[in-house]
Amino acid sequence: RAFMTIPLTFHPSTSLAAAPSLTGTSTLPSFASQDDYLAYLTQHGTLPLGFAIGDAMGTFIAEEAPSMGKLPIKVSVVHLTHGPTESWAACFTKNKFPGAPIIVGRERLASGAGIQAL
Repeated sequence: RAFMTIPLTFHPSTSLAAAPSLTGTSTLPSFASQDDYLAYLTQHGTLPLGFAIGDAMGTFIAEEAPSMGKLPIKVSVVHLTHGPTESWAACFTKNKFPGAPIIVGRERLASGAGIQAL
């Protein structure tokens, strides 16, 4: 299994706002090119030990509407590189018609099983 960090969509000449820090709000610089943006991420972006992230594009055919043909889907994964953990929590929607990921997540949490990826 290979996981790698892939940045989000890049928009030239756009300032990106960073999350608020404990001491206040910080702002990322503007980037003149995608290379500048990627260099900044490589230098400043780190994940906690034991985590890897990745994303991929694909297609699927909706079971409810196969006549729509192949539809695009983007998947992002947070992978625990040191193996499964039983220490996890989740927050689920109260929607009366939850999607499959919510149903599976609720079942997984209720079973007490560990997880290795989100």
